[in-house]
Amino acid sequence: MLPVSALKSMRVMFATPCYISAVSMNYVASIFSLSLDCAHVGLPCILHLHSESLITRGRNKMVIKFLSENFTHLFWIDSDIVFSSQSVFRLLLADRDVAAGVYPMKNFKWPAEGLPAGNSKTPMANTRSIRSITERAASVDMSIARASSRSPKRRPVSW
Repeated sequence: MLPVSALKSMRVMFATPCYISAVSMNYVASIFSLSLDCAHVGLPCILHLHSESLITRGRNKMVIKFLSENFTHLFWIDSDIVFSSQSVFRLLLADRDVAAGVYPMKNFKWPAEGLPAGNSKTPMANTRSIRSITERAASVDMSIARASSRSPKRRPVSW
């Protein structure tokens, strides 16, 4: 992990592709809070929203903007989630070429007591309910693609 002071040396493009120009109220509250917190810690950044009926085409257009300017980080945030500034900063400070946060599927009904034993490929020593895990992770649906300092060209990551 990098120190918090490293945020001042980054130039981040927060990117949100939007279908029919729609974003959720929770997203707006989260991004507003993030913009205030970025200013507070001295993180230079912009928010780029792009309305497109085909999200993959919208993402491609946003990558073109990222590559044409002098950004160090491309940070995708979906338009329908809640997240905290602390989660964003933690991902930026991870010092990895690619980092990602997770969030629970909206339409999957997770059992309150967790998954039955044997449903996981790797056993967990201290099994907690899926609900408590997903509640803590619910604030993050962000992925970050950082231009690698080891490669001569900045290239977006293809998923």
